[in-house]
Amino acid sequence: MGLSEEGVCASHNRIKDDLIDYWDFGRAVTPQKNATLLDLRAGYVGDIARWYENSIHTVVGRDVEPASVIESIRGYRTFRNRQYTAYTFHAIAPE
Repeated sequence: MGLSEEGVCASHNRIKDDLIDYWDFGRAVTPQKNATLLDLRAGYVGDIARWYENSIHTVVGRDVEPASVIESIRGYRTFRNRQYTAYTFHAIAPE
């Protein structure tokens, strides 16, 4: 029996948190200033707050679904308008 959708989501979030902790963006002895992250499944940019809070202020988002690229741009604009004006998101559309 496989994981439920909720279990898969929780597992993915734990992996993302572990990777961010591993790289220790913004908190290391030599902080990764102006770090850039490549998100290969940008989708709805649900991790945007996680990235920003860990000093990852530039993200390049790529997704195989054109609708997801449009949603990622919409999500970024909503997020940026709320509070995070120093954040930059670049979307790459599928060919």
